[in-house]
Amino acid sequence: MRSSAIDWTPSHSVTYMLRWSNADGDTLTSAYEEYRNRRLADPEFRSHYERHRREIDAVDRVVAAIEARRVELGLTKADLARLVGRKPESVRRLLSGNLVNPTLTTVSEMAIALGMEMVMRPTTSARALRPKVQRKARRLTGDAR
Repeated sequence: MRSSAIDWTPSHSVTYMLRWSNADGDTLTSAYEEYRNRRLADPEFRSHYERHRREIDAVDRVVAAIEARRVELGLTKADLARLVGRKPESVRRLLSGNLVNPTLTTVSEMAIALGMEMVMRPTTSARALRPKVQRKARRLTGDAR
């Protein structure tokens, strides 16, 4: 039975599920896999799940690039922490890849300290994406245009 103290919105459930599965969809238990598959049968839930999966994968790629550069430069995690004025344990947690969601400021500080540049590039053409995002924005704001 669900506790009323826990927010069981689709987004909460998606985040919980994603924390217990990896990008390849491997899961920890077959019971969990059955539960996840039942939830993914719901189109709304699947949409939330897939969006959050892409977000987590993007963060993981950034953290992995920072970690690879740190190793390439022969720095310890404590060295990197000193370079960016952070506690060594916070840098260790971030670079361990376990349940992290770093701020953009933290990522930027580390990238700069490691001689890296953060570059944003479109993954979808504006022409293809514009109608979709405009419809969604109107729907969210109640604009009936």
